[in-house]
Amino acid sequence: MARPVVACLHHLDPKTSASRRKELLDIFGLGASADQRMTEFSKGMRQKVIIAAALMHRPEVLFLDEPLTGLDANAALVVKELIRGLAAQGRTIFFCSHVLEVVERVCTRIVIIDRGRVIADGTAAAIAAGTGASTLEQAFVALTGTRDAAQVTHDLLEALER
Repeated sequence: MARPVVACLHHLDPKTSASRRKELLDIFGLGASADQRMTEFSKGMRQKVIIAAALMHRPEVLFLDEPLTGLDANAALVVKELIRGLAAQGRTIFFCSHVLEVVERVCTRIVIIDRGRVIADGTAAAIAAGTGASTLEQAFVALTGTRDAAQVTHDLLEALER
């Protein structure tokens, strides 16, 4: 079997690479599928492989862009707990997401970027309090000047009634 590309990129020896690959795939419930082509995997299975690959070399800093996309509820719970656990170990996690409820529950520090500029930086509670909002989502709407979801929904429903 050829040595995996991710292991090569991080200069992992073949023995370490094989044991970590097996361990990570087993944890994500993909051990039995280790020899399958990624093209045969569902979106959620591919996402698990990507996350496992990112963890292969035990990084101190991890960048995750929408890591919950395509995952079933159980896998998403595992990834959220993983993020919390890695942070508790002192690792730095950059977690990018548009799902603000998850950001609010998972992240200890939040940076909101709008049109390439940092417009808020702090805890969810501090950001919400700074805007007079009760949730991070409401604070986001206030900070970015976007239309309130309730108003957009109202307008859409009205348009559909015509």
